[in-house]
Amino acid sequence: MNADDLEAVRAIIQLAKEHELAELEVRAGELTVRAVRSHAAAVTVTPGPQNSGSGMAADIPDGATESSLSGGTVIAAPIAGTFYVAAAPGAEPFAPVGATIEAGTVICIIESMKMMNEIRADQSGSIAAVLVPDGTAIESGTPLFRLR
Repeated sequence: MNADDLEAVRAIIQLAKEHELAELEVRAGELTVRAVRSHAAAVTVTPGPQNSGSGMAADIPDGATESSLSGGTVIAAPIAGTFYVAAAPGAEPFAPVGATIEAGTVICIIESMKMMNEIRADQSGSIAAVLVPDGTAIESGTPLFRLR
């Protein structure tokens, strides 16, 4: 990559930031640049209709209970991939239950397309529940954490 290519990459990143784009891909000859923002989106969860027999809401992810989703604010996955609670196996979790976090704090990693994406909280709060087991394949929009 030469200096002109590097300047082009910087310009593309700046363009994505200025227009608050979630994703931008540019191809010029043999050079392909893909810029992806990874900010977690916060949503309020209202439990859905009950399944017959289980007592769980129909849209509750595996490993979560209805009580772990009720109330509070949920931080959802901004991208699909594999959810990790820590930087490496056996390392301390970024945001364990009970931790107080600030907006901008790294709360997990989502591996997508062989890239590790740090996911940052978009608001402050206390982690009430981690809704997805470590190492789970998730979709964009999957509830990951509940804040209180």
